[in-house]
Formats: sequence, C-alpha cells, structure tokens
Amino acid sequence: MASSEVKVTLMPKVEVALATDNPNIGELVDTAVLYRDSLDISAISVTCEDETFDAQSFTEIVKDSIKQLIEAIELERDAFDKAILSLETKDSQK
Repeated sequence: MASSEVKVTLMPKVEVALATDNPNIGELVDTAVLYRDSLDISAISVTCEDETFDAQSFTEIVKDSIKQLIEAIELERDAFDKAILSLETKDSQK
C-alpha cells in the first residue's frame, strides 16, 4: 500500500499530518500537549483520502488517547501543586 496522509484536526487552524506507513505520533502528542488547555476533545476530527483507511475508528482512538494524556497531565500538575504547597507550608512553619 502506498503511503497516504492522515490529517488530524485538533482545533481550527491546528492540524497534524501523519503518514499512514510511518506516522509521527510524537508530533501529534506534542501538539496536543501544547494546546491542551484549549482543546475540545469532541471536536477533534480525522480525514484521509485513502478510502480503505478507517478514519472514524482512528478518530475515536485519537480522542480517547488525547483525553487520557490530558487527564494524566492534570493529575501530575495537581500532585506537583500539592507538593509545592506542602513545602511552602513547612518552610513557613520554621
């Protein structure tokens, strides 16, 4: 199968193109992380000119993956904020 391009639209004017034979998932992850605070997961879409590519299933995979990634980042951010607050509290009690 010849390589074709899958376009993942994260939000208006924010698109990541992935080759079907060798997708750069890192670029997709980096872009999702960059725009994580303004992403509407339900609005993410995937298009591909190759009619044999299941864009609908891939869209759901991308949405679920980005949702999990953002949730993990938020959990890490909460843990970090709690750790900082704890250190600041201990420091102020000295």
